[in-house]
Amino acid sequence: AATASSSDSKNPSLPAGADSAKGVADNPSAAGGDDTKKKKAETGAKPPPKVYQANVDWGFIKMLNLLENNVRPWVTKRVKKFLGVEEKELINFVIKQLQNRANPAVLEQEMEIAFGKKESRKFT
Repeated sequence: AATASSSDSKNPSLPAGADSAKGVADNPSAAGGDDTKKKKAETGAKPPPKVYQANVDWGFIKMLNLLENNVRPWVTKRVKKFLGVEEKELINFVIKQLQNRANPAVLEQEMEIAFGKKESRKFT
């Protein structure tokens, strides 16, 4: 009982007298949370940014031709900043991926080829 009450003081979300170990066993996601964080810390992998989960209004983007008018100049600038040259094939590749609504994490992985792992996150 002494261990349950000491764990209760650490976790105020548990009702008085509740066993924190039982709560973890009943909730598999709670049990795996620390292990997942430890594995990511060991590998050095950062979780994808929350912006990757944002909803995109593709109709609006297409209506205003934003990919060509706004995104292409931005991509061109970023590519030139990272590579030192305006690599048209890479720029066209990025725009094509966006037109095809590629998954942001997948696009980031593709950018690792051109910019390296560390710089690819900065590109996005």
